[in-house]
Amino acid sequence: MTVSTSTKVSTDERKLVERLVRKCMNELKKKKYELNITAADVDRAVSADVLDVKRRRGSDRGGANIISINLTYWQALKGKSWHKEYDSYTKDPVIGGAMTYTIEDNWMIQVAHEVAHHVQYRHCPRVARFKRSYRKPHGDCFKWVYRQLRMAIVNPALEESRKAYEMANTVKMPVTIHAKSELFSALSNKMDKREMPKQVKQEWAGCQSLAKGERVSAELLGHIIDALGDANRTLFYKSQLQIVGKRSVTKKRYLAGRRIRRQLVELSA
Repeated sequence: MTVSTSTKVSTDERKLVERLVRKCMNELKKKKYELNITAADVDRAVSADVLDVKRRRGSDRGGANIISINLTYWQALKGKSWHKEYDSYTKDPVIGGAMTYTIEDNWMIQVAHEVAHHVQYRHCPRVARFKRSYRKPHGDCFKWVYRQLRMAIVNPALEESRKAYEMANTVKMPVTIHAKSELFSALSNKMDKREMPKQVKQEWAGCQSLAKGERVSAELLGHIIDALGDANRTLFYKSQLQIVGKRSVTKKRYLAGRRIRRQLVELSA
């Protein structure tokens, strides 16, 4: 979907939010949740009387008679970003903060959050188990409703986004560099000395070896190519200082390193 750059909400954007709201409401309408939500309640939630989709200053809002979604909310970011939740539960593994990969991912979290508030204030007061907890904005009632939406809709969709992002932004190693090899040891030594962004360092720290078919980010691949060039030079100079018998072994590793580096350069081109 093309994201509008104007101050007006496009038809496509309005329809997307409507679909997300309807999807969330239909999930909560299921009998297993015992919230007594009807088809009419679902239709009402996406009606113009309740659903407000905007592109202007202000936060999102969910209440008994409103679901307001701001498409330019500060967390509605394009690309990979961390979507923070309220401090009281942002570290919760299910309903807490989450990594998002598209602006639509962020809108989905916004919608689920505000639909949870809408159900909390419109439907939960009539549910016996929530009569004492529905009034608190981010209390147990809200968290329970939001948890159902995160588990059933949001988190599975974020996992699919993660897979798609990794496929688009990573490459497969064409060969294996074994962890116990002299080449990997030389490469690791050079990589550990390189200046790299924190996330690239973390990715490299998770590489116990470089196996054929393993996916690495394009940014990490660039650093590996440069470090492999340095590692190859180290092996070459080492081979020149060794006696003939050992020299041939180290030279073979140096030549293997050159061959692997050429393959990686071709892969990154």
